[in-house]
Amino acid sequence: MRILVTGGASRLAQGLAASLAGEHHVRLTGRGEVAIEAKGFDFVRSDLGHDETTNELVGGMDAVIHSGEADPSASESDQLDAAMRCTYNLLWAAAEEGVSRLIYLSSLRILEKYGEGLVVTERWRPIPATDVPTLCYHLGEYVCREFARESKISVVCLRLGDLSWND
Repeated sequence: MRILVTGGASRLAQGLAASLAGEHHVRLTGRGEVAIEAKGFDFVRSDLGHDETTNELVGGMDAVIHSGEADPSASESDQLDAAMRCTYNLLWAAAEEGVSRLIYLSSLRILEKYGEGLVVTERWRPIPATDVPTLCYHLGEYVCREFARESKISVVCLRLGDLSWND
């Protein structure tokens, strides 16, 4: 299977790519230059614009794993732009190129306003806080939901908790 993983500079993306590379062809992408240490996949820099370069990026892929994680070094405006416009452009290109599935990596932070004593399931609506990183996950989910609703591409949303790393 050919898999594109976005957010190539993040530890999560590089860990996913390294784990998947044994059985799949993995390509990483990011909006900036990245030093790639793991073997078995390539890196393509992309701004995820609404142009042919994004179509070329996703062309031939079977699936895309798209992280909603905001780049903390970017301005708030750029973080929100990446969450909405870039996610939209990626989904549009993937649908046009016949990619069958996109997996959106979101965060459980968008459900933090519910009380700790409640059992919150996937059917509960998010109540995101107003901090930009949490809003980015929430807005990215909405873009994905609209594409899935129109059946342009199959979308799976995974809301991850806080990740810990064994170094």
